[in-house]
Amino acid sequence: MADAVDTKQKCWQYIRALNSVSDERLDSVALCDGTREYTYRLMFRKWEYYAEVFSALCISGKNGSRAALTGTPAAETITAFYALNMTGTSVSMAHISDMRDPERWARMVKEEGITDLVLADSMISRSEERFSRNAETD
Repeated sequence: MADAVDTKQKCWQYIRALNSVSDERLDSVALCDGTREYTYRLMFRKWEYYAEVFSALCISGKNGSRAALTGTPAAETITAFYALNMTGTSVSMAHISDMRDPERWARMVKEEGITDLVLADSMISRSEERFSRNAETD
């Protein structure tokens, strides 16, 4: 008989459990967005950092948040998605074209119950570079 599946497990928990079995695995490349590589260890730290920020902004499942997330296919967007998942926030992926048409955007907000908008940017800020350097040395 196959192992029982935990249907209540969040996607971030599964990924963390699967890839935290050893230091070797934690230090292997988890994500490459074309210009940067992230180890599982760094990726998990970034998820936690982003989740802390979202929670401080009251974007969480406890508050009934439903976020629309838009961004490029880059590490920042992936990090924001899993960090929102860590907070218990329900996430809808939105394309920038959804927001260009005010009527379409208003309908989407109403129909999906959007409470927050998260824009993920692929540009690296100085604070992002500092965070990455500091997290790798911790």
